[in-house]
Amino acid sequence: MASQLDEAKKAITGSSETDPDLDEALSSAQSLQLSLEKEKNRHEESRHKTELGWGGIILGGEQNAPIFVAGLAVLFGLVSFWVCLSGEIPDVQKAEFWGRHAERSLAFAAAALAYLFGRGAK
Repeated sequence: MASQLDEAKKAITGSSETDPDLDEALSSAQSLQLSLEKEKNRHEESRHKTELGWGGIILGGEQNAPIFVAGLAVLFGLVSFWVCLSGEIPDVQKAEFWGRHAERSLAFAAAALAYLFGRGAK
C-alpha cells in the first residue's frame, strides 16, 4: 500500500522531460510575462514623456536642463563679448561703453562656466 501511495505521489509531482503540456504551459507563461513587461515599459515611457513636456524634450529633462542652459549662457556670453569688441569705435565714450559691456559679458560667460565645472565636481 505504501509503495502504491509513493508511486502516486511521484506521478503527480514528478514530470518527465518530454512533457508537452508542461512545455506549452511554460512557454505561454514566459510569453505572458514578456508581454506584461513590455506593457509596463511602454507605460513608463509614455508617462515620462508626458511629465517632461515640450520644454523637457528640448532641454533634456530635469537632470540635463541646468547643464544645457549653462552651456547656452556660456555661448551667449562669449558671442556678446566678441560682438562688443568687434566693431571700430572712434569715440572714446562709446569705446568705454562697449568695453564695459564686453567685460560684463565675459564675466557672465565665466560665471556660467564656473557653474558647469562646479556642478561636475558633485
